[in-house]
Order: sequence, then structure tokens, then C-alpha cells
Amino acid sequence: MAKFVKKKLPIPKANAQKYYTLPKSFLNNRLAVFLLIMEFLFGMGGYMYLEGYTLREAFYMVVITISTVGYSEVHRLSSDGQLFTSILILINFGVFAYALSVFSYYIINGEIFKKMHLKLTGNKIDQLRDHIIVCGYGRYGKEIVQHFLDHRMSFVIIESDGAVIGEIQRSEINVLYIQEDATQDETLLKAGIKHAKTLVTALPDDSENLFIVLTARQMNPRLSIISRAASIKSQHKLKLAGANHVITPEQIGGFYMATLVTTLIPFLR
Repeated sequence: MAKFVKKKLPIPKANAQKYYTLPKSFLNNRLAVFLLIMEFLFGMGGYMYLEGYTLREAFYMVVITISTVGYSEVHRLSSDGQLFTSILILINFGVFAYALSVFSYYIINGEIFKKMHLKLTGNKIDQLRDHIIVCGYGRYGKEIVQHFLDHRMSFVIIESDGAVIGEIQRSEINVLYIQEDATQDETLLKAGIKHAKTLVTALPDDSENLFIVLTARQMNPRLSIISRAASIKSQHKLKLAGANHVITPEQIGGFYMATLVTTLIPFLR
């Protein structure tokens, strides 16, 4: 008789880690700064109200209390002041632990440098005029970008896929890019749609290309728009939405092959 062995199914790593890792949204640097400021205001207000300290003396007391340096007090605290100091120290444990976690996260994971890089990139994009916006860095987007690089043209890439953005970052090319959804109005504004000369949308989804063309045309009526169309049926809709030129890869490939045939036949006879 065949023996059946009951095996324990392994716990997926993603689910196992879910219980031990904090979500990125939980570690917010603005919230950490806000909590520190509120702790200072709470402590200073308490000392001024309970002990009659001046603003300077209250600030001094809060600093030596939350930093636990152990310097002498301005004057001997009352029983209410001692209770308030104890509460302030307990509150500080939580606030300090959270602020330290945020600081460590941003340093260890390089979030500070990422934010600096994004800020610098955004400033460079804001300075562009009469540039080109390329939506999508897929097969066709890469060919388009390479052509622009060869001719030293100013352009901005909009790509939402993190893996593709990572490929751009690891490559040797120095280009301006935005990792967001090109169908959103805010993304096109960040890319400088108001000052752009041309927009090229090369996404594989015709509906997304259609939405981008429609939005971009409303934002900049003078914009020259070139759109890719995966289906011949979408050509008319894209032109109605505001595209100046609609390119279908299959038509371009067929035209090129037919041109080669008509060019080579006379020489083969």
C-alpha cells in the first residue's frame, strides 16, 4: 500500500514578514517633527502654568527633561511640577522612539538621498522650456529616448513601473524622469506640460494613450502630440482627442518591408 505523508505547507515569506515590518507610510518624517514640536509646546506650557516659569526657563526645563542630561532645575519643583515632569518623560519615551525610528529608516534606506535626488530632478525639469515629454519607457520608448540622446534633445520620461525606473537609474544614461502615472493631471504638470513643445505617448494600452492625449491637449493647445496606437481602430479616436500624428507599429513595419521589396526587385532582375 502506498504511504501518504502529510507535509506542512511552508509559510510564504511575504506573509511572514508582514507581521514584523512596519509599512513605509507609518514612518513619516513630518509626523516625527510635528510630535517633537508638540512635545516642546506641551512641556513649556505646563511649566509656565504650574511653576510660573518664563518662556526661557520653560524652554530650558523641557530641554534638560527630554534629553535626560540631569542639569539642575530652575528652582525646586512643586508636587504638581514633579508629576508633570514624570508624565513628560513618559511621553518623551514614545516620541523619541518614533523619531529615532524615522531617522534610522531614512538614513539606512537612503530615503534622504532619494528625496534630495528627486528634488534636484524636479528643479531641473521646472527649468526646461520647449522640451519633449515621453510617456512610457518600454520597447518603443527606449528607441525614442535613444534617438533624442543621439541628437542632444531635451526631454523628460514619465514611467510608473518601479522596475523600469530602477533600470534607468542603473544605466549609464543621464536623463530626467518622473516615476508616476502619466494619465494623472499632476504628473503632466510636473513634467512641464505647460512649457513643453512635443509630447510622445508610447504606452502599450490605447485607452491610456487616449486619456493622456485628451488631457495634454486641454492643458497645452499649442502642444504637438505624437501617439502610438496598438490597434488601427484607435487611430481615429486618438486624432479626435487631439493627437497630431498617430503611429501604428504594424503599419510602419509593413511599409518598411514593402519599401525594401520594391527597392530590391529592380536590382534582382
